Amino acid sequence: MEYLEFTESIRKSVSDQLGNDKKVTIREVLKNNGIRLKGLLIASKDHSASPTIYLERFYDRYLHGDPMEEITDTIVSIYSENTIGDESIPDLFDDYEKARKDLYLKAVNKEKNGELLSDVPHIDFLDLSLIPYVLIRQIRKMKASVIIHNDMVDHWKVTAKQILADAMKNMIDHYGYELMPMQEMLKQMLQEEDIKTLGKKENAMYVLLSPGMQYCAALMAVDSVMKNVAEQLHSDIVILPSSIHELIVIPSSTDRDWKQLDELVKSVNETSVSDEDILSDHSYLYKRGIGYVTA
Repeated sequence: MEYLEFTESIRKSVSDQLGNDKKVTIREVLKNNGIRLKGLLIASKDHSASPTIYLERFYDRYLHGDPMEEITDTIVSIYSENTIGDESIPDLFDDYEKARKDLYLKAVNKEKNGELLSDVPHIDFLDLSLIPYVLIRQIRKMKASVIIHNDMVDHWKVTAKQILADAMKNMIDHYGYELMPMQEMLKQMLQEEDIKTLGKKENAMYVLLSPGMQYCAALMAVDSVMKNVAEQLHSDIVILPSSIHELIVIPSSTDRDWKQLDELVKSVNETSVSDEDILSDHSYLYKRGIGYVTA
């Protein structure tokens, strides 16, 4: 079967298995970096929300010989295990006061997300943009989040400025950061020759993240965090955007080869990061007492 025929066949098969009290539909979802995926949605009168189950990986399984019945069973199992009940989302999408404590920011590439940015409130930051999302916490198997679009801003009857300010405040107040040595992880991610491009500083690399936070790359927009990191390392710092989920931080030096660092970021993006998770293809320089400057 071609892909579109496969998605419709799966939709019907899942619907038949779940019964008439569930409405199963297919919709195209615009993801990060302009990527569009086919998502399976299962609506039920007993649950206010359920995860979107993306079908591309299941089509790949089908092409590799997995039977349709087995794929259907897997999708139904995912739905059953991860359905979000009414008690898990107490009016989050109706009452802004209940949603605001779970608002955070996600950093995305501004150039690659023009269509998405036209429909969401955002803050431009360097060559990136920060977009708000609400984190849904109480789920048995996973953390879920929903990007805040303009129609939700109108529904809440608040301003985009207020939402963005609350999301940034939560980033500062709710999450600390961790700066961990990165050398061992890099050995798993990179080729030996890529690591050598870092020169003598290869053992002075760190991963910057925040426990419990989904899109940790947004930490680079929190000046108090970056200021503390630079002070902790007693140095200006170079930031390598390894993905939308984390950052690599290197103490800066006057003999740093910026072209090689940018090539390193591009190499990691091409070999180790999914298209949807890519943030940027170059490094950033943060100077103590100044902030971000052109390298």
